Amino acid sequence: MKGERKENEALNNDLLREIGSIGAGNAATSLSDLIQQKVLITFPKIEVTNPKDIPKVLGLQNMRVVVIHKKLQGDYGCDIMLVFPEKEAEKIVSTMAKWTFGIDGLDEEMKASAVEEVGNIVIGSFLSAISNFTDIELVHTPPGHMTDIFDAILDRILAKSHSPDENAVIFHTCFERDEGNIYGAVIIFLSEELQRELVQRGKAWLE
Repeated sequence: MKGERKENEALNNDLLREIGSIGAGNAATSLSDLIQQKVLITFPKIEVTNPKDIPKVLGLQNMRVVVIHKKLQGDYGCDIMLVFPEKEAEKIVSTMAKWTFGIDGLDEEMKASAVEEVGNIVIGSFLSAISNFTDIELVHTPPGHMTDIFDAILDRILAKSHSPDENAVIFHTCFERDEGNIYGAVIIFLSEELQRELVQRGKAWLE
């Protein structure tokens, strides 16, 4: 039993890295096209943790953040979100204003739209990678956009989550660009059913 658990953990780690790599590559291509400048997305660290520990793991306790959130519908419940500290989100807005819209600043509505577009691209790329691995069509909600203290946002999401007690996967995320890096995190709450599908498909993928 212990050996099987360790094998599954190793498999999960390999799968997470592969899913992250595919999702990052697709998202980077789309973002580069959007802002007309090269963007690379890397994951300096991938962690699995209890959802309640996420703010501490990311060093975002009681800090204002910007969150883009999507929820999977149907049998394979899953919540996924892209998180930026507020200052990092401002860097994205500044980049989008300059390179996408050709202006120095955006009004509040355009700022929200810019961050939502980035979140839509990144989260969509991750979900596509998961869908490709599991061969399951994943239907998701439109992106939700929240700006608040991270702990409060997380509490609201977990209260409505399909899998509030399941471990969360944290992809510490770095957006590398000419004007300097932007840091955030992609967080996935996988349901037990979707985790099982990933492990089964992953074993076939490694064979």
